[in-house]
Amino acid sequence: MKPTYESAVIATDGKKKIYQTSRVIEIFKLIVKPTNNAFYGSLIGVGDVCTDEDILNAVKAYANALNREAKLEQINKKKQEEDDLLQAYKESLIDIRDCLVNSNNGKVFLLPDNHILIGQYHSFVDLECLPDDVFELIEKHSTSLVDTFTLEKVSPLTASRIMELEDDNE
Repeated sequence: MKPTYESAVIATDGKKKIYQTSRVIEIFKLIVKPTNNAFYGSLIGVGDVCTDEDILNAVKAYANALNREAKLEQINKKKQEEDDLLQAYKESLIDIRDCLVNSNNGKVFLLPDNHILIGQYHSFVDLECLPDDVFELIEKHSTSLVDTFTLEKVSPLTASRIMELEDDNE
């Protein structure tokens, strides 16, 4: 249903109609039941009276806001799907893969399958045998000579806190 603003006309200037802005907003609100304030905001900025052109611009602003909301909703939905997928991946690592827990700051680092660390407790120097990208990630998020690390299987407690190279790029 499309609103008609004839009852809001307060004057005519030749073929140009002058509308009472507040009445146009009321009519729009009754017919459209807007989900955002773009229409109102656009018209209120014009003043107490408006023209057909002003109303058209307000309708466009409202439509643009609806499009932005739809795009934002799509982006949020996609992000949620990615987050759910990442969480499912991390949960699939439980009791299968090893991780290092920084004892000082609690950060958790997933280790590659072929790591050669043995034993439960490690100093920063022990980690130099890890692949460069893993070592650099750990180095970036640690205080080199002060931090100690615990080698353990990924658990439900550590799964959600795993830091990987992909996380680091954000």
